[in-house]
Amino acid sequence: MITLEQAFYGRDPEKGYQLLGSSDPRHDAVVTRLCDAAGTPDGSPVVEPFYIHHIENGFRYMISGCAGTPDGEGRMTLFFHAFIGGQFELERAGFGIGVLIQEKAFRTKYEPGPVFSATFEESCYTLPWGETSWNWNHEKLAVRSRKPELPLLTGLLKNAIDSTSWASFSFRPIDELQLYVISEFVPLPRDRNCVSTSGELIREMTPRTQEPVSLSEGAPHAVRSPKWKTVLPILLAGSLLLNCLLLCVLLFQKSDKALSSHSEEVKESNTPAGTTRAEVLRELRDEFERQGYERLKSSEEFEKKMMNNNALKEQYEYATEKEKGKWKGKEIILQAENYIRFVHEFIFEENVEKEK
Repeated sequence: MITLEQAFYGRDPEKGYQLLGSSDPRHDAVVTRLCDAAGTPDGSPVVEPFYIHHIENGFRYMISGCAGTPDGEGRMTLFFHAFIGGQFELERAGFGIGVLIQEKAFRTKYEPGPVFSATFEESCYTLPWGETSWNWNHEKLAVRSRKPELPLLTGLLKNAIDSTSWASFSFRPIDELQLYVISEFVPLPRDRNCVSTSGELIREMTPRTQEPVSLSEGAPHAVRSPKWKTVLPILLAGSLLLNCLLLCVLLFQKSDKALSSHSEEVKESNTPAGTTRAEVLRELRDEFERQGYERLKSSEEFEKKMMNNNALKEQYEYATEKEKGKWKGKEIILQAENYIRFVHEFIFEENVEKEK
């Protein structure tokens, strides 16, 4: 017999995303971290079942993700069911996530009450390998798709499916996994090569300039976090939106000046005039600095300043209490993160590196 611990993670109507129950508290932190790392279905029209498989500290975490109960405004949420077992014991028995999938052991909803460990008959069932036209050489890799790609991953992993950390889908980059599929609606990771489902290279690995925000440890939407942190993404989103509008205005102004200058020069000579992309971006960055806006290199840097702003902290805590927790922090967090990545990556970081 194989004994596995269980854990459930999802959205509580009153408290937001959190661990809903588990049979062994030793695994709570890892399960929470992995489920948080998968993100939320913002931008995706449908949520199809997907799986996360991770090995850590001698334990194997086999997790299913699926659509949870929609929130109060009808938006999609996620629900996770995890089975945890000792890696050595499972290897010796030849027991893997394929058995759990075949036996339909993963639940799609949580029933309140005590959570107990589960037992299974020893089995060596392995998921059938999907057909792929390309091979994986075991480097860190992300595959971009709009839906889960379990057959593709089994075709790439083959016999390594139970000894590798992978995910058949994710709404965010998950650095600690070796291989995973990432939604095409979110920014691509920068710590690895990214390819299409046909194996075509989309982005080569580039140095990561910003660590991903952990939604479980210190994240604004987490239940254990101080209430004032939920205001961070709101301010970030507002600030970045204004900055983006400013940049767009400056860009059009620059374009108008270029067209005007071109017209005047055409009258005087037949030599065409124009403005290069590098010049436009350089002027945008210079104007950004002249206007006194501060570059947000990371959310952690901004959080430090927030901690010293007692007035803002007190006002937010009062507003949150007054509105009885109606703030939509979680969704705004992900939006703000995308704004930060876009401005930092495409306006300041990558373009600066190219010009140097």
